[in-house]
Amino acid sequence: MDQQIRLVNDGYALRTPYTDKSVLPSWTHWRKELYGFSYEPAVIVFNRAFLDGKRTPTNRVELIHFIRRHSNELQAKIGLFDIRKVGMGYLLWSFERAQATNYGQF
Repeated sequence: MDQQIRLVNDGYALRTPYTDKSVLPSWTHWRKELYGFSYEPAVIVFNRAFLDGKRTPTNRVELIHFIRRHSNELQAKIGLFDIRKVGMGYLLWSFERAQATNYGQF
């Protein structure tokens, strides 16, 4: 999606006559030039009981250190997207790869 939005913002999309907004929710369209037809949420969920007494990570680097520090306790308790099957997982991986030199650590 990021690439499509960039192309639209750079002026490479044509306006569409499609104006029936009642069919699609408002989050699905951008300036009558780009439409989305799926919704894949990305979330991080922490168990508050597990975090009790521990410093909660607030960014990617802290999260990696947290996982390393508590790896024995976290064994078999972390779920991830399979980037071969879930588009959102691949999108997040590609952003991580572009933004971090140590992207393979996750």
